[in-house]
Amino acid sequence: MARTTDHPLSSKGRQQAEALSRRLVQAGKQADAAVEQLLHPEAVYVSPLSRAIQTAVIALGPTVTKQTGLGEMVLMANAREKQNFGGLDTRSTKIGVDVLQNSLNELRALYDGEDGEVLQTFSNLRFDAHDVEDRWWFDGMAESPSEMKDRMQEFMSQLLYSPHRTMVVVGHSHFFRAVFRAFLSEDFCAENQDLATAICSKKLMNCGVARVELDPKRGITGGPIIGAELVLETRLDADGAGLMACCA
Repeated sequence: MARTTDHPLSSKGRQQAEALSRRLVQAGKQADAAVEQLLHPEAVYVSPLSRAIQTAVIALGPTVTKQTGLGEMVLMANAREKQNFGGLDTRSTKIGVDVLQNSLNELRALYDGEDGEVLQTFSNLRFDAHDVEDRWWFDGMAESPSEMKDRMQEFMSQLLYSPHRTMVVVGHSHFFRAVFRAFLSEDFCAENQDLATAICSKKLMNCGVARVELDPKRGITGGPIIGAELVLETRLDADGAGLMACCA
């Protein structure tokens, strides 16, 4: 029986996260300027949903620990997936360190003794779980448009006014699409009509990556996303979940 709350990565999801990890390694060898921020982030924010944490550890963990020593990932409640009607897989029953313990248990089950390197990567990472000490998921049937608007504005404020210049957000395709719809600048949309239309109507493929440039001077209401591009062989699909690499 499929889970109705906070489902973990499937075996296919694991393969997709591992493929992204390999693409990151290859991009580092080729000194790909388009993904430099992703290879050297000052902060990594991760949705607290188990599948996002697992993706972050598998795909980004080796890069983060290699580049910054004992790396840190920050759980960000506002980066969780959009709560649609009946979409219970955006809820959890875990708070605080139990979120991390649950993700570690799911990783063990996912690899079933196959890959101790992933578990070692998890151990080498530091996690900031302050944002999930209390119930962090939406407890109703579906988030209303106004509730989504408020959460997206909080999310964007966290990025715009962060002390970090380069950040990675590991999150979910429905939420990222809503963010693009809400915060793409008019200038970007006018100059990149095809991409702007596609990124607001389709979704990042699973483990897809979008590089985004933010302008804090524009504030929340001024279209702060002034640049966006798909990197690391990313395409837009009818379904998916991905990463957002931001520079401000």
